[in-house]
Amino acid sequence: MGAANISALAEGSSNNLSISGGVASFGSDLANNIGVGDVIQFDSDGNSSVDEVVFIHRRYSSASFEVRLKDGAIPPDLVLDNDWEIFRAYTSINSFILGQENSGIDNGVSDFDTWTSGKNLVTSNEELNFTLYADNVEDLGGDGMFNSFITGSTNELNIFAPYKYEHVGISQRHMGKWDERYYTLNLTASFSNLFVSGYTNISGLQIKTPGGLDQVKFIVVTNAEEVYVDSNIITGSTDLGNSSAITIDPSQVDYAQVYVTNNIAFDISDDNSGHCFGAYSYNLPTLKAYFYNNTAINCQAGFFIGDSGGNANFFMENNLAINSVENDYTGSSLLVESSANISSDATSPNSSFRNKTVEFLDYNNNDFRLSSTDIEAKNTGTNLTGKVRSFDLMGHSRLTDSGWDIGAHEASTNLFRSVGQGS
Repeated sequence: MGAANISALAEGSSNNLSISGGVASFGSDLANNIGVGDVIQFDSDGNSSVDEVVFIHRRYSSASFEVRLKDGAIPPDLVLDNDWEIFRAYTSINSFILGQENSGIDNGVSDFDTWTSGKNLVTSNEELNFTLYADNVEDLGGDGMFNSFITGSTNELNIFAPYKYEHVGISQRHMGKWDERYYTLNLTASFSNLFVSGYTNISGLQIKTPGGLDQVKFIVVTNAEEVYVDSNIITGSTDLGNSSAITIDPSQVDYAQVYVTNNIAFDISDDNSGHCFGAYSYNLPTLKAYFYNNTAINCQAGFFIGDSGGNANFFMENNLAINSVENDYTGSSLLVESSANISSDATSPNSSFRNKTVEFLDYNNNDFRLSSTDIEAKNTGTNLTGKVRSFDLMGHSRLTDSGWDIGAHEASTNLFRSVGQGS
């Protein structure tokens, strides 16, 4: 998906396309921002008319891509076609949810997704990837109902900004700090949320509001079975109350598991009960909610666990909360397990991690990656190997140093070179 981008990303007037064994090869390199999820329309029978589409499934190089038909099958071979163009499949989040394909794609081949409000991925027995490209900042004036998709344990919905070499030639995902050159979503209306549910993974997004809005909850996890909210950066004062960056809603499926990991939320404040990260317990004894390695900066409240008579299981490890308007942590007595959670006040559930001052790369310019010279969060976290992926929000391993860092970012290690006499 490329926000508001109906134009072709590349075309074949002087660049031959061939397909062999499910691999599309081009005579010359394509732009590095072309990657997984993009649509190639072409002339399959040599009559100079577009009559087929394939989807990029994997990137091998700027001139070589694994491709598949809309049903996941390997396409027939093709020899030296020049009547091709590449497009983003969709031009907004809601066009994807509603099955309204990019209008720039030829009418004869554009109706490749037939749903009108999400899809039952279990019935169709497929896993669906929704890739988000940084063509433009996307404005969303309402809810993004990703919970319209029915998912299963082997039929997941994956929503992500691509960054790996096998996905795209140049990262579309942030580099650990706010930067609108990478995929960014702007929520422009009060009560706007992205709803995720079932078996869904959402990662690598930047989400903001312009301010002055009421009850924007950014990402809301509801009716989850196994949901991962990972490596997102969220910001924007909403002013009018009860707002949050990431919230685990009380409406969940029995035995739901929700993992909130490696996210940064900053400058989210209002005049009533807002927070950066939150979860609520409403008679859900089987819910397990995990908050691991998140960073909350300048929020109304950093981490909030609300109890309304439920018995859900909440886990909180390696989180970092700084400079909250109210408390950095609220509801810590409801935690089943907690360790190495830093606060700048006296509210951390772990007494030895209270009243800490953490050094970031550039706090004043909203770069909340951990400084390599920090002594409070660097290498002082709990090793969560086996509980969660051993990577930070930039995809860097947490196992390259003497210990896990606290917060969303794993700091680099200073290297010192010793030069002997006479060298």
